[in-house]
Amino acid sequence: MDIVKQFEHRLKELGDIDFEYVFLKDADLKECRGCGACLEKGEEFCPLKDEKTDIFQKMVYADRVIFASPVYSLQVTALLKNRLDRLAYVFHRPCFFHKTFMPIVTQGVYGVEGVLKYLDKVARFWGFKPCPGLGLTVAWEKHCRLNSEKLIWR
Repeated sequence: MDIVKQFEHRLKELGDIDFEYVFLKDADLKECRGCGACLEKGEEFCPLKDEKTDIFQKMVYADRVIFASPVYSLQVTALLKNRLDRLAYVFHRPCFFHKTFMPIVTQGVYGVEGVLKYLDKVARFWGFKPCPGLGLTVAWEKHCRLNSEKLIWR
């Protein structure tokens, strides 16, 4: 999270930019059941009633979207993966054309390139114009500080 805040600070130095954060850990977002109702009938037929639509609308109204995730088992976190699964219908009905997307991924040791590639592919399928992702290796110290010698830029 500190890395995204640093990125926000740098962007705000360039101009008047508003950020809105959505923390999936705090959202009411039920696990996708894989029922396919959103694909077959439409997303409004999803049987799960939670904050999925609210979060989706924030993405629709945003000019730019950033997904930030640490690498967990060579993939995004389970919370982010569930979010992507809950938006499976967007793979079939892309709607983010003319919007910019950027992933920010951190790793302890390994996996950032694969996760950046995965999120880039998702973004392209959804219609986004992806920016090169930002992958960072962080040191596993007491407060998980940035190790600038292992900074990875794509």
